[in-house]
Amino acid sequence: MSGATVEQALLLLPHAVVVRDTIVAAIRDGALLEHRFVVWCRGHREEQRELFSSFRNTALIDKNTLRTCPEKFIPRDTNAAFAVKYTSGTTGRPVPIFYDFLTLLEQMIVVPRRVAALYAPHEELTGALGPMVTLSITENPSAREEIWIDPWRGFVAQIIVDEADVVTFHRLLDLVRILRPNLITIKPTLLFILIEQKRYSQAFVGYVDLVVVSGSDFGPLARARAEFYLGVPVVEAYGLTEFGLVASECNAHGLHVNPDIFPEILDTSSNTLLPHNKFDSQEGELILSSSRNSAFPLIRYRTGDLATLARAPCTCGRKTPRLISLSGRLVENFRLADGRACSPARFNRLFEAHPIAEFQLSQSAPGLFTLVVEPLPGVTLNQIRIEADMRAVIGGDSLLNLEVGSLPRRGQFQRFRIGKTQDASAC
Repeated sequence: MSGATVEQALLLLPHAVVVRDTIVAAIRDGALLEHRFVVWCRGHREEQRELFSSFRNTALIDKNTLRTCPEKFIPRDTNAAFAVKYTSGTTGRPVPIFYDFLTLLEQMIVVPRRVAALYAPHEELTGALGPMVTLSITENPSAREEIWIDPWRGFVAQIIVDEADVVTFHRLLDLVRILRPNLITIKPTLLFILIEQKRYSQAFVGYVDLVVVSGSDFGPLARARAEFYLGVPVVEAYGLTEFGLVASECNAHGLHVNPDIFPEILDTSSNTLLPHNKFDSQEGELILSSSRNSAFPLIRYRTGDLATLARAPCTCGRKTPRLISLSGRLVENFRLADGRACSPARFNRLFEAHPIAEFQLSQSAPGLFTLVVEPLPGVTLNQIRIEADMRAVIGGDSLLNLEVGSLPRRGQFQRFRIGKTQDASAC
């Protein structure tokens, strides 16, 4: 659909940072990235099999392990060029994850193609790569707008939207209508805010091929509502900063695990890993392993998410394992006193503005908040400044109870909590 060029994107986004490394990659690594893409499409996992057969007795690790000593997971003999990304922080203080350069490029410019290819008819999966335009929409105020140029005359543009500023939504729609992206990626919390504003109903029809939702639970009711308002197909992808894309949906809505990743299921009642022949019948904690990122390979990593794995071939024809009944990643929007929705991502800025080790924000009713902050060791927090920063987001009509205390480190810690669960499909 899209015929947009990088030059058009640069004119429309004059303040965006152009990630020059991808220009180098277009010359140096394009053929290798394309080869890895084709191998992925075919569902091959040859390079992983030897590794997976060797870790039968490997101990499980979790995010707290990474948080405590991330350097132990960097191979000493690696010559990889490092880049760092941080986890989202919804279940604990953000953790640094290191990437080798090729894996970083793959995550930024090839993953959208993987998602689009998997949703396409099976026989088209290994077609030649051509230009593709992706808009990655975020409400994270700490992010920056970026343009990643790929080796195939396409690009990925990260766009920032402020849900409290309707002008940014108008700007987004202008960009969509001019660039006509093949793919839009967005978190459920921001998608719900977008479709709540009725003026944007059917706004993507004729301009966008596919909307991809990732970041938290997204059920069939929410999908149906999103497709009704947007007028285009909406599919789910499941990813972790620790691994990048973990699974995405085919056109039969099977959530297929990336063939570069080896999944297992942990029986949480006995704390033992299930045999493969039990995957289809029992829910447990999803355990992931992958050596694809040479700078930070992770083996038997506890995700904290509950799932069942299906091994039977999907109706789409693909034979890779599928995730079903995935749960544990629900992130909902808060409601302010005036009824407006507010994305939790807006509050992660507290980490940058104040010397805090952790915080937890709870809402017991619309406009009624409790914020618990844990200071860094030996630090006295300026509670007046923290409350002022909160007021800038939640408004003067909302009630805020601010407490200083300690917060848990183990388990699936939830930074954002809503006392009375909202129906995500109604957000």
